[in-house]
Amino acid sequence: MTPIFIVGSDRSGTSVTKRIIYELLGKRRIPFEPRLLADGNLVKSPVVSLLKECTDKDLRMQASWIMRQYNISEERGWHMYFERKDMLNTIWSYLDKLKHDKSVVHLKEMFEFFHRKIACEHGEEFIYAIDDTPSNVLIIDLLVAMFPRCKVVHCIRDGREVAASVISRQWWGGAIDRH
Repeated sequence: MTPIFIVGSDRSGTSVTKRIIYELLGKRRIPFEPRLLADGNLVKSPVVSLLKECTDKDLRMQASWIMRQYNISEERGWHMYFERKDMLNTIWSYLDKLKHDKSVVHLKEMFEFFHRKIACEHGEEFIYAIDDTPSNVLIIDLLVAMFPRCKVVHCIRDGREVAASVISRQWWGGAIDRH
């Protein structure tokens, strides 16, 4: 498997780039960002298991962080591919392995397991895993260690356009003075 990681800031074009790559490959795309390895807050991600000693509280937080993606909406999310209990058990299994053996192999196995399941559901050959989680940019060194042959596409968009996109979606929580 050759993963393709599409990284960048939020609203930089990672989702559009993912759609284009899937079109070029002639594959059906995953309708959501898996966020298996990283999100905006690395403290909650499985990557933390490699970086420090993990308590059971840390593992619960990490499992909860991944499961948050389970309920995105009815059209998107992990529930299209896994029963909630099966997904939670799988996540716990990999996190427990990471707790006892800090090896990138376990993160690689987890990533491949979930992407293989998605590919099988779509009836496709498992050649590429395309992940467009923007904040994977924070762990590029880890991704390359896990998958030496991976491809990384870094999306860069004019900061003014990113800000305009965030404003148009009202993702900020307060009023913005446009003058």
